[in-house]
Amino acid sequence: MSSNIGQKNYGDHHPYAIDVAGKLARSYAEQNMVVEAHILFDKAIKSSGLTFGPQHPRTCNLQLALATMFRDQRNLTEALSLGRTILEVAQASFGTLKDNSGISNSSFEHPYSLPFLDALAITHTSSIKLSKKILTLRSKLQGPNHPDTILALSNLAFVYRSVHEYLAAEPLCRDVVERSTVAFGDRHARTFEAIQNYGRALRGLQRYTESVAIFNTLLDRIFGQWGECHNNIATIYEDLAVLNVKRGRYDEAVEYLNHALRVYRKLNDNSAVVIMIDLCRCYITMKDYSKAEHHAQQAVSEAEKIFGPHHPHTINARMEQASALLGNKKYVVVDELTDALRQDIESREGKDSTRVLRVEQIYCRSLRAQGRLEEAEAFLESSINTRPHKDPRDPETSQMILLLGDIKEELGKLHEKEAILQDLLDKLETRNSSDATNGSFDPQLATYTDVLEALARTRSSLKEYESAESLMRKVFALRIEYWGEDSQQACDAERILAKCLAEDRLLDRFNMQTQIWNKYWISGKMNMESSTLLLHDMADTCSRLGDFEYEATVRGWIIFWTHYSSDSDQQYVWDVQKLTLARYELGQFTEVEENLELLNQMIRSSAPPNLRDLAWTIQLLAETKHALGKPDEAADILQESLLAGTQNPTEIISNNLIRLDFLVELNMELDRWDEAKNAWDALLSLREEAEVQGWSLPVLPWERLQLIEEKLGDGQTLSDGEPP
Repeated sequence: MSSNIGQKNYGDHHPYAIDVAGKLARSYAEQNMVVEAHILFDKAIKSSGLTFGPQHPRTCNLQLALATMFRDQRNLTEALSLGRTILEVAQASFGTLKDNSGISNSSFEHPYSLPFLDALAITHTSSIKLSKKILTLRSKLQGPNHPDTILALSNLAFVYRSVHEYLAAEPLCRDVVERSTVAFGDRHARTFEAIQNYGRALRGLQRYTESVAIFNTLLDRIFGQWGECHNNIATIYEDLAVLNVKRGRYDEAVEYLNHALRVYRKLNDNSAVVIMIDLCRCYITMKDYSKAEHHAQQAVSEAEKIFGPHHPHTINARMEQASALLGNKKYVVVDELTDALRQDIESREGKDSTRVLRVEQIYCRSLRAQGRLEEAEAFLESSINTRPHKDPRDPETSQMILLLGDIKEELGKLHEKEAILQDLLDKLETRNSSDATNGSFDPQLATYTDVLEALARTRSSLKEYESAESLMRKVFALRIEYWGEDSQQACDAERILAKCLAEDRLLDRFNMQTQIWNKYWISGKMNMESSTLLLHDMADTCSRLGDFEYEATVRGWIIFWTHYSSDSDQQYVWDVQKLTLARYELGQFTEVEENLELLNQMIRSSAPPNLRDLAWTIQLLAETKHALGKPDEAADILQESLLAGTQNPTEIISNNLIRLDFLVELNMELDRWDEAKNAWDALLSLREEAEVQGWSLPVLPWERLQLIEEKLGDGQTLSDGEPP
């Protein structure tokens, strides 16, 4: 509205109208209202160019603000293009560049050039080099303890933190704290900000104890100076929440987010909506989907009321709502919501928007959960193929490709998954090599190591252990170099490296897993999520080694330590199934029978029940009944298992073949020869279907059929179905 008033009273090209339009555009950008901000920026830049000239600082500052917005939206092409334009302006006004890779020692040493360089550093792709140059110039022209020099040092530390180079950021942040304390005093806002950034750098280095101490000390100082109703208090609560999320302590994270929410409510700050969205994400991670759905609905309602239905905060809230609904298995609503979201975002931000990619991932996860794997596969392939220009280093783009690979694996297409991941890796390395010529090569990108890891795991599944181990050793080395030897990232890489050891080195694998446990868990350097995954790996290795007693012990630890949303939680069902199977191998049949009957009731009580879990559970229950000398009960239960397995379109065909084979055996044992013949015929029919699909099948025990037909008195020794 202010912009319209300025235009009406003064005209579009009046300095006041340009100033108001620029401020409003910046406000829109801060609220992620990209479309509205872009329109206003373009208008203000054009007017400023006509009024003041294209090389005037006011015009350049507007261009810098627009470039910063592009950078925040990951539109690096536009950001870099604007950055180069501003570089040319500065070059014409204050000096010249020797080359395109950086700033020469003799260039831009005019004080008026420094503000341009400060802003340009956060939009340019090689901003570390540029930020270092700015710091050098500030120190030379203004002295090492000048407020602007301290700010330049802080900006350099921020750039390192933004690319996760915490080892480089930490000493700089500490230096900023020391200089700020001397320049401004220990109670100044700039000093508080420096201390908070230092805490964030320590958090990035996994030095959680020190980080918590810094945040708590800062909390006490600000509380004592300004009271709780202050934005800085809320942001520190948010920092503590993030820290606990990284440690896997989601209950504590929720507690701090609620503290932040209370402060923002008292301040009538709209940031409360963002906190509610973060709360929703935490509950989704905790698999407490009921609470997640409740908070998401509240966030959507408030965001629509405050910002409007199309604001990014509202869109984000609706996306989290879709994820919560997916967790609650409300698939129809999820599909409708994601379809509406995709259309809304595409109409305002374009089909290449990061938010569109996120919504498409939620939709595909919904298809996957419904067992509609072929649809998910086709959708993802179409989505990826229509965006060949997307930078593969973009996290959302790589996540789409990784999700497609996972679905390929579920469809039994491991070799296709391997090819997809190899292609993605080749593209990443090509981009990185191209950037290396410009001095900005960063092989330790999280996306790069994630893809290497996924490819290693795939090759391990294909039993290409030598290649898998080689890839994971590379990942492990990169993560140690980038995040440190005791970091969570290094821990995860070493855990997966152990899984990549060959099958004939199972004992080496178990010993390595034990060493990882002692190295990270006992020292408190491993979060709860990774600890649970490592225990799963150890239990699986014990199972392969035949050490079922220790496997059962480890799986008991897993169930004791894992936070499940309810007894019907999918992960809880799987964990109980595996524990029960280990006890079955130990011959503890009575206890196994009791556990499986409870698990059977639990699965059936969910709506709808998971047919794959149901089929597996009652199959093992049938085997247990048989082991306890109850073959009649076993046969009846096995019929139910077979029914559940055949009703599930995603069931692996070999599982149903095993059930039919066991059913033939049970009916023969019970002298149910008609039922045995029916089960045999069903087995032959399913084998024919499996052969068409290319399955490699074992030889049938035809002597069984001979006995069945003799008992039925058919007068034949073998069926016509016997192969020659």
